[in-house]
Amino acid sequence: MWRRILAYILFGLGFLTLTFFKHYTGELIPYPFLFWLVGLALFAGGLLFLRYTPDGRDLEARKKLVATIADLKNNGEKIQVDLSKCEIKEHSYSEEKQRYGNDNPLLTLSIESEIQGWNTLGGGGWRNVVAGQIRADITLISTF
Repeated sequence: MWRRILAYILFGLGFLTLTFFKHYTGELIPYPFLFWLVGLALFAGGLLFLRYTPDGRDLEARKKLVATIADLKNNGEKIQVDLSKCEIKEHSYSEEKQRYGNDNPLLTLSIESEIQGWNTLGGGGWRNVVAGQIRADITLISTF
């Protein structure tokens, strides 16, 4: 939670610094462009920190998952299997995922969408995707 608060503070300070020093014409601060760059860095850092920090629901789901796994390891039913009676079937395929951005279009930054567009227009649409290998194995146990 503190990370998200820090991200909002960085984002806000960066935004205020950017807007103030964009049209600063005073003489008190000798190099306003450097402060504008610092504001830009704060803004970008807050935005990235906000984007890649999990929220409370994600943290609670992760805690529940870890607790469930620990409970299954400690109290789960252990099944004895004769491996000579097992048959393993496998299903493998490849899947293409977007290289830039997120699966949720609301979380994708505009610059990432622009990169995809320029790659597609320039004939390099293959750069927008990454091929991933998916492998699923099924173990069939015959009890006869």
